[in-house]
Amino acid sequence: MPLPATCPTPHVDHCGHCWTTVAIGGWMMASLGLSCPDCYDVMSGEAGRHDLRYHR
Repeated sequence: MPLPATCPTPHVDHCGHCWTTVAIGGWMMASLGLSCPDCYDVMSGEAGRHDLRYHR
C-alpha cells in the first residue's frame, strides 16, 4: 500500500515518529517535535519518521 502524498491527519495531534493519535499518559514535547511517551527517546536526538516524511 503506497503512502499518501500529504499528512493524512494534519489537524489532529499525532506523534512525529510513529504517527499515533492516541498518547496514553499525554503528549510529550521532544526536542524535535510532538511525541507519544513510547517515541520520546527516539525523537530527543532526531526527527521522527512521520515528521521527516510529511512535515519537513
